[in-house]
Parts: sequence; C-alpha cells; structure tokens
Amino acid sequence: MQNVLNNSTFRILNSALIVALLFSSCKKSAADMPKLHFKVEAKCPVTPVKNQGRSQTCWIYAMLATIESNRIAMGDSVNLSPTFLERMLLQKEAEKVYNSKGKEKITLRGMIPYCMQLIDEYGAFNFDSYYCKNKEFSMKETINKLQSIAEETAGKKGESIEKLRRKTKELLDNEISFLPKNQFFLGAGYTPQEFGNSVALYEHYEFLGADYNFPDRRKSDKITKTSPAQMLEKVEQSVRKGYAVCWEGDISEDGFCWEAGLAIDPLLLPHEGEGNSHKENAADFNKRYEEGIENDDTTDDHCLEICGIAHDQHGRKYFVCKNSWGISNRYKGFLFMSFDYFLTKTILIGKLKDNYFFSASVKLEDV
Repeated sequence: MQNVLNNSTFRILNSALIVALLFSSCKKSAADMPKLHFKVEAKCPVTPVKNQGRSQTCWIYAMLATIESNRIAMGDSVNLSPTFLERMLLQKEAEKVYNSKGKEKITLRGMIPYCMQLIDEYGAFNFDSYYCKNKEFSMKETINKLQSIAEETAGKKGESIEKLRRKTKELLDNEISFLPKNQFFLGAGYTPQEFGNSVALYEHYEFLGADYNFPDRRKSDKITKTSPAQMLEKVEQSVRKGYAVCWEGDISEDGFCWEAGLAIDPLLLPHEGEGNSHKENAADFNKRYEEGIENDDTTDDHCLEICGIAHDQHGRKYFVCKNSWGISNRYKGFLFMSFDYFLTKTILIGKLKDNYFFSASVKLEDV
C-alpha cells in the first residue's frame, strides 16, 4: 500500500452542527485562555481530521486515527472507516437487546480497548469503501428505531435472531448506506476480516492507565494499571520514535478549551506561569490524580490521538493532539495538551507494544 494523503482522496464527514459536548467542554472562551506560542519538537504523520458529528464514538475515531498514523510510520498508509465499526456495534447492541428479552438498551459508548476488540471480531473497512451517504442521517433516531425493532422481535414468540439480523441490515442499509461484502483498496480485494488483520490486531497494542470500573468500560476491556508519570514517559518515548498514542480522559475542566485549542492545568489559568512543574511536583500531581479517580472528579469524557510534542515560550511541554470534531478551532482540528493536564486528567492510553515499533522519520515543524 502506498502513502495516500491527498485530501481529495478522502470524504471527510462534515457537519453544520458541532457536537453539544464541544460547547460544554469549553467553559472559558478563547479570550480567557493564556496567550501561548508553540514550537513543535516532534510530530507523527497523520491523516485528515474527521468529524464524529453527534455520535458518542470518539473512542472509535481516536483509536482509528492512531492506527492510521502508525501505519504511515511503518510505510503503509490507510484511512479507516469509523462508520463500519459503528454499524457493527449497532448490530451487536441490537442482539444484546434481543437476548435480554428487551431489557437492555443500545449504547455506543465505550473505551478505546473495545475498538480493537471490534476490529478483531468484525474486521475493518477503508474509509472510501464505506461511509455514510445519507446527509439526513441521525444516529439518535437510528438507535431509537433499532431499539424498537430489537424489543419487538424479542417480544414475539418464535421470532428468531436471524429475523432480527435481517431487519437490522435493512434498517442500517437505508439509514447509513449499503454494506458490501468486500472492498477494493489499491487494486486488491479484501474481506473486512482480511483488511482488519492487515492493519491492526488487539495483540499489537497495550492499554495502560487507571484499572477502574468506569461507566463506559466493557467487561472484556483489558487495562494494565499504570501511574500517570509512567504513562507520560511511555507516550513521550513513543511519539519521539514517530508513533502516535491514543488518549482517553477528562475534558470537563476549565483548562480545556476547544475553541482555543488548549488543555492546560486549571491551576495555571490565572497566569501563564513558567517552568515544567510536573517534574518539580510529581508527588502532588500523583496525589491529585488518585483523588480525582477515587472521588469521580476525573471523568471519562473524550478520546484523542496524541501525535506530537511541543513546548511554549516558557519552556512548558505539551502533547499535540488530533481531535474528531472537524477543523473549527484555532488549530484546525488539533489542540495542545500540557504535560501537567495529562498527569492529572488521563484515564487511559493505547499504544503500540514496544516490540512492534519500526524505524520512522519524524518531521519537525513550527506552529
């Protein structure tokens, strides 16, 4: 596969309305945030920014973006379809409702390890081979329709799960778009499983963070308990080698402002400050992190791709992150997350295992 990064190759999902979370996660306006200037030290290759619209599947978008960057770093470029995995999840959730006799509810919420499980189970599609063609598509309405179908099928004596699958396929074909059995990519044909196996497997990645029973965590999610300082070290090492990392954490803080493209420690908001305080006060950061998790002050809100490292005019370090809310903010879909913010508000990271690293060049840029 060749590196294909021409924007015209991709059909990026644009939406006139930005996710409601976008507005609620920016309690302060850009004018209230510190005036910072950044120098990018290391940057991983990336694919174009997507827009998840009103879906709750940021964990799919961020994990796929991470896989895409890492495939490019290996010299093998792909642009993956979030819509395909969303569809597979809808089917899986409908069967969950059926098997519970209508007691369960469909949900698209999850954590980043679950994205890899879906790829292992269902495979993957290239973005150009499967995307939503319905301009009037509403995920909420589709979920409501599918919930009703699953409950109705479960409630009728003698209605088999095969009938539910036929009804589900018909609904999703109409609401999203027809799903082909195979796909063609760069002249070769692939089944979803073949394509998924060629780009990423669960066993290639490790998930490190707070081993805690978060509301969105699925029973099958495997997380290795890791301290914030250890996570930060592993992310920095990975990015400097040219490999992206998936981030999951809290964006409900005053220090997170999408409009300004910033995620900084709220304690730094009144003034710009100086120095790398995470090195000076590691014990304090760890205490704040543990208390935030235990007291539910740190919430599992959103997922991003970490694809770079930068520093500001005061020498403070940041991760460059790619979001899935379109290109409407100051940095055209990207934001700068301070190391301080990472240390207190990270729940989980997903990264390539060290033995899957290959050599990769890192382009240096200024922002």
